[in-house]
Amino acid sequence: MDGPHRGRDGRGLAPGALISGAPLAHHNIQHLLEPGHLGMKQPFEMVIMQDSSTSALSDSERASFREKVAEFNAEIVKRGAKTALYMTHAHVKPSTFASPDMIRKVEDMYVSVGNEVGIFVIPVGLAFEEAYRQRPDIKLHKDYDGSHPDLMGTYLAASFGRPSTSTANLTETNFADSGVFLALSARAVVVTSRTPAPGTDAAPDQPDFRSRGVTAGRRLRSR
Repeated sequence: MDGPHRGRDGRGLAPGALISGAPLAHHNIQHLLEPGHLGMKQPFEMVIMQDSSTSALSDSERASFREKVAEFNAEIVKRGAKTALYMTHAHVKPSTFASPDMIRKVEDMYVSVGNEVGIFVIPVGLAFEEAYRQRPDIKLHKDYDGSHPDLMGTYLAASFGRPSTSTANLTETNFADSGVFLALSARAVVVTSRTPAPGTDAAPDQPDFRSRGVTAGRRLRSR
């Protein structure tokens, strides 16, 4: 969840709620949205939601995700905020869930629900796929489980929240180079969706992630 919250040093912070390994259905959205909770005095402006990283592999969990996104979005909109979905990345080995088609199932779940409910999808999972496509030896996941992001995977995901992220404060040359590459990987899966999806009112110069299932996803796979 994201909102107008400031830390002690004056920098913007994004308060959130996490139940490890839990689906959206386990979260009390009415409680979380109430001003005064999560350290927030003002209502949220944007709420970003994601499900468990393996939910797309289960028909019942996919159905629950679709139901809860629609339900939670209604609550979020009623309070004057906007909703976005954070598309999770696929697992890699040694995760037992890793498979060549995992990202396609994740992509389909998030894009289909985003289109159905009419909300934005932040294509982090596709950026992981693109980065690995261009640099197969890059390390974006933790070695011990193949599911959680490593430092550079976290940086890649953060590039969507701060597209102009600078590498000026990165002291290690090899990471500075990788940081630029990762930021460009994030940009690559966004700029391909700048044409508004049919029936939407997005401005031509603003990315509309709802069109990803038709445009950018296909283009990424055909390069």
